[in-house]
Amino acid sequence: MVVAHDPGAWFEEALDSIVTQDYPRLDVVVVDGTAEGGLDERVRAIAPDATLIDASDTVGFAAAANTVLETDVESAFLLVCHDDVALSSDAVSVLVTEALRSNAGVAGPKLVEWEHPEVLQHVGFVVDQFAAAADVIEPDERDQEQYDRVCDVFAVPTACVLVRTGLFAAIGGFDP
Repeated sequence: MVVAHDPGAWFEEALDSIVTQDYPRLDVVVVDGTAEGGLDERVRAIAPDATLIDASDTVGFAAAANTVLETDVESAFLLVCHDDVALSSDAVSVLVTEALRSNAGVAGPKLVEWEHPEVLQHVGFVVDQFAAAADVIEPDERDQEQYDRVCDVFAVPTACVLVRTGLFAAIGGFDP
């Protein structure tokens, strides 16, 4: 599921990265949170079989993403992405495999900067001694494959998160 809100020129590349995943059972859903809808043409050009959900009457990412709970989702997992995330071709397969292997409810990939893929953007959050969420990485940290392994984190960013559908429904989705 791609949650889109007035996406820029990057949208087609981001959507194409989902459509071309090597995961065999992928249904593409685009939640259109733009002010007046209007993504239909752009979505159909890249993903003609995608389900398009109009969320133009919602406010914010969480409310838009939660509209998927009003549909008949039959998959075991939901992959929730912002409209500016381009995935590697095996991202969904790797995330699903790891979620099944470790029985995780939530999994997230390593995120790098769009224009500078050698710079890490996110690998998750930990909790410090004061119970405050803190980034695992340092600002402008270089990707030297130091996070190319599975690690437990407190939370992953909503930019790209794989979550078990039943869990997402049970908690009522994201907290708006």
